[in-house]
Amino acid sequence: MVFSINFVVEKKSKLLRDYMTDDNIRGALAEMRAIVAEMTTMIPQQGAHYRDVDKRLKSFETEMKRRNRNSALARQILLCAAFASIVCRHLAQAKKPKLVRWISDRDAIFDKHDKVAFDLSFLYFHLHRMMNGQDALEPSFLFGLPGWDGINQFAEFIRLPDYLAGTLADVKFPDMTFTHSKFEPVFQNLFVNGPNAALVEILAREGGGITARRLIPRAPVII
Repeated sequence: MVFSINFVVEKKSKLLRDYMTDDNIRGALAEMRAIVAEMTTMIPQQGAHYRDVDKRLKSFETEMKRRNRNSALARQILLCAAFASIVCRHLAQAKKPKLVRWISDRDAIFDKHDKVAFDLSFLYFHLHRMMNGQDALEPSFLFGLPGWDGINQFAEFIRLPDYLAGTLADVKFPDMTFTHSKFEPVFQNLFVNGPNAALVEILAREGGGITARRLIPRAPVII
């Protein structure tokens, strides 16, 4: 059985710009590096891995201190990592897997800082487990991108999610209207009355902070 879990960030929020300021991002990266340093000591058998993670986080942190930094892309990286960790958290709670694999399409999010988005997702996930007294070593994570290993392109895994992302990028909420007609059948057949599709909208609240709500498109069922 296949499930589709989709996060949509309110367009007018500019990727939650008022909530995820550059200062917030710099502070978060500094704190994450401190946590990685602790994990290097706590889990010495994985010390080499965490030192590599710290190098990628340092690269990200250094860019965020530059005058010509790409703040919008930085927010995309952090949001993508956070959303992926949430999905993995629910998966781990429901199925208790020993291994989780995240395969993504190629994107600027993963081109930056040697795919640090994967590191952040992994860290968010395991930090939450540790804070709740759970094992920090399981499940293991594997990540994949088309051509990353020089062999696999993963076309069968990424084409459908890519099309769903295009559909949700085109739809206008709350009107449920489309710029391109080709996306409407996808929306109607997957998201409307879709028992296996979750659509979560992330909104910026006036006065600060964010909130989330699940959108459940409905239509009369004609038998």
